[in-house]
Amino acid sequence: MSKDKPVGTHNPRASSVNHAMWLLLVAGLTIELSLESGSTSLWFSGVWCAVGVALFPAAIYGSCTTLRNVLLVDATLALTILSYFLLQGFDSLFAVGILAGQTAFAVYLAELTNRQILEYKRLETLHESR
Repeated sequence: MSKDKPVGTHNPRASSVNHAMWLLLVAGLTIELSLESGSTSLWFSGVWCAVGVALFPAAIYGSCTTLRNVLLVDATLALTILSYFLLQGFDSLFAVGILAGQTAFAVYLAELTNRQILEYKRLETLHESR
């Protein structure tokens, strides 16, 4: 591998669009579960839906920094909702598992996007030093 070539990684933008679609489905599930159980996590689920909608333009048109930040907000809200459900003694193992998966995948995509940001900076510094 040459120092001049970028490190090959997965495309976080395409994966983020896919993640946003799943986020909206899972957020709809959490809203449904919140309404059924009379839980007060409905507000968090609504904000999480808004983040899911914001993830589409961030993944398609936004900078890598914007995408990373929206993914981190997504992961934080997913973890907050997961924690809230667990503290309430929620018994749906499917919902808990899918929330944990959403959280882990958002963190993975944010870390992957951060690697791309660092790689772009490395290549800029390398080309400036010539």
